[in-house]
Parts: sequence; structure tokens; C-alpha cells
Amino acid sequence: MLNVNFINTGKIDFDGDIYKDDKDLNNWVELIKTLTGNIYSFEMTDYKIREILKDDGKLWKVYAFAKAIENKKGDKGIVTQSVVIYKLISSEKGYQIYNIYQIGTVAPKSDSDKALNKFLEKIQQAILSSMLEIKESSKKRIIFYENIRESNVLYKVYDDMETDSEKENLIVKMVENGTYKDGETKILVLMRFKGKKKFKIFDEIEKAADFSKLIKTTPIRTAYTTMVTKPIFEGDGYKIYDTLNYAGVSELVKLHNDNMTKQRNEEYFRKILNKSKSIILIVKDDKGEIVGYILTRPEYSPLLRNSKGLYNTMNFVGIVVSPKMRGKGVAQKLIGLMEERVKEMNQFEYIFGHVRFSNKSAQRLYRKLGYSLFPVGRYKDTKEIKYRLFKRLKRPDIGRHFNEFRKELIIGFVLVVGHEIIHQIRDY
Repeated sequence: MLNVNFINTGKIDFDGDIYKDDKDLNNWVELIKTLTGNIYSFEMTDYKIREILKDDGKLWKVYAFAKAIENKKGDKGIVTQSVVIYKLISSEKGYQIYNIYQIGTVAPKSDSDKALNKFLEKIQQAILSSMLEIKESSKKRIIFYENIRESNVLYKVYDDMETDSEKENLIVKMVENGTYKDGETKILVLMRFKGKKKFKIFDEIEKAADFSKLIKTTPIRTAYTTMVTKPIFEGDGYKIYDTLNYAGVSELVKLHNDNMTKQRNEEYFRKILNKSKSIILIVKDDKGEIVGYILTRPEYSPLLRNSKGLYNTMNFVGIVVSPKMRGKGVAQKLIGLMEERVKEMNQFEYIFGHVRFSNKSAQRLYRKLGYSLFPVGRYKDTKEIKYRLFKRLKRPDIGRHFNEFRKELIIGFVLVVGHEIIHQIRDY
């Protein structure tokens, strides 16, 4: 189950659990990128969003504002209008500090004042409602904060919240916090709900430096400082996960370089992990150490490399299993789980990759699982034969490819027909 908390903005009740199944992970990644892209100039990576959505809700909190809909045919669904993502920065005995990490909402329909005001109101309501959810779920006092650009639409939102703070039973502070690299002023926004008692720690903050000092002197004192996820499969002495936290990349690199001829660095793996639709499955032993992985990245087929449509091939980048875990069927299980995820996306025509001539055990496994292997050249580093492995999942989507290149095909057809007509007239 994905880390999403629904807040119903409509009149019809709906079961939120239906819409946050693990199989919907990629859809949520794209939705969050779209909604937050309407507010921020920078984009969260797919890798980071997946980490947030796979968290158990203790470090990250995701609130989705949605309403139920029903079309003329009676089909039901939901429309998510806004999202707000929080990160727990500090948890002390009497209070907690949450960073408003990202906010997203549906873009305004036009540039009219009415549409823009509605857009701002929607953002403000999402912030207030989600903050209230966190407040009511905790017995501690809560400090919320965010750093924003002076030119960002959020400046207007928070400025209005500061003006209406009495009405919302809220205290809002906006102070300068230096500048961004391009010279624009950075604004630190601090908020808390009013209570019966004074909140000295918050009230004494007068400038950004005061808050920075508070953050530095109050590290997180909670058991949930790292992402906690459930395994998708448990075997004999090992577990398989479909999420890798940021710190785990270095451990992944070590496993790879200890067992593979071609050496890789962290940047290589992060670049693939940040790509939408990439798949990473991690194997951990009973001690929690990474002892295997499989990694894929989406690509266009060679004939459609410049296409702007959906990716249609999945590159089987690599698979590694530690020697101490071999003989337990780990590699076969990884490939099977990977193929399941590729098929669920329903857009990839085939899986392909490469294997060295010397890796006989891998070749036997691939053939056993239905992959075709044929030589395509030699590796540059060892000069040994390079085999291409290939497995078709579905027939080519000719209709989609035709639609992508409809204009070019029509122009080509017209030119050919025109050329033939000219020849016929000339011969006549």
C-alpha cells in the first residue's frame, strides 16, 4: 500500500485504499510531478518520489485532495486535485518540526483574475487542511516551515495566510533567509497553530539564523529516521524489495564492482533510478545487507529512437547475485518479478540486454526463461563475444507508431504519388 492519505473534497464517499495499491506507483509518480510542476520551477526526481511513496508514513506524509466521479456509463473513479508532501525533520519531547517539502495542484484554466484567485485558494486550503491533519494526529506541538522564492506563487499564498492568521487560528512568520544562487531572495516561512499555552521555542524565532540553529541542535529522535518498506517477496534467507533509499546506492555499487567486470559508480545508478519507468529490485539477506539486484531502464526501439511517444522497449541493464546467495533461485525470481512489472505497465514490446560469452550460467538461465540469444559483436574491455538477449512481450503497436509519424508518412506518400502522376503525364 502506497503512502498516500486521502482528503475527500467532494460529496461522494470513496475507498481510498483502492487507489493506492503498489501497482499504481508509476501513475502516482507522474501525477505528483505534474501537480507540483504547476508551482515549482524544479522537478522532483522519480527516484525521490518513489522513496516517499514507499515510506511507511513516519518520515514522509503525503496528502492527496481528491473527489469521486462517475461518468455516463456508470464507471467510477477519483480526480486528484492537489497534493502536499511533508518531511519530518525533528521530533523532540514536546514538539516536532515538519518541512513542507512539495505542494502541487491542478493548473488554472486561464490567466483571468478569477481563475488565478481560485488557484491560490486551492493551494491555501490544501496547506491548511493537511497541516491540521498532522496537528490532530500528534499530541505534540508542531512547527511547519518551507523556504520559497520571492517570485514563487507560494509567496502570495503564505502572505495571505499571514494576513488571515487570526481567522485561521494560525501564527505565520515570513523572514528573509539569504539568497538563491541566481541572486533572488529566499524567504523562510514558519507556521504553527495557536494553543492554550505559549510555545516559547517558536515564539523566540525572529530571524532565519534562529531557526537554523534550532534545526542543527535538535536532530531527529525517532526510530523512523530511515525509510521502512515491506518486502515484495521472502525466500530462503533473503527478502526482495522494490525500493532503494538514497544511501543504499553506495552499497549497490560495491556489490556490482565486486562481482562484475565492468565497473560502475554511484552516478551511473542514480541516473537510471531517476528515469521514469525504471525498475530496481533489491535482495537483502537476514542481516539487511544488499546481496543482489536487478535493474532496467526504458528506451525507444532503435527504429524509433527519436520518437516523442511512450517508451516501447525495456533495457535489462544488469543483474547481480552475491556468490553466497547463489543456488537459491534468487536470479530467476528477480527476473520473474521484473517481467511482471514490465508487463503491468502495458507499453513495452520487448525486453533486451547483453551478456558476456564467458557467463555461461547466465546464458543457460536466460534461455530457460524464454530469452533468445545471438552474438552482436565484442566487448571493448575484454574483446570477448557480446550476446544480445531478447524476449518479446507483445506485438509492435503499429497504430501508435503510425500516429506519431502520421505527418511524415502522409508527406512521403503524397510525394511518391505525385512523382508517379508526373511520370504518367510525361509518358502520355
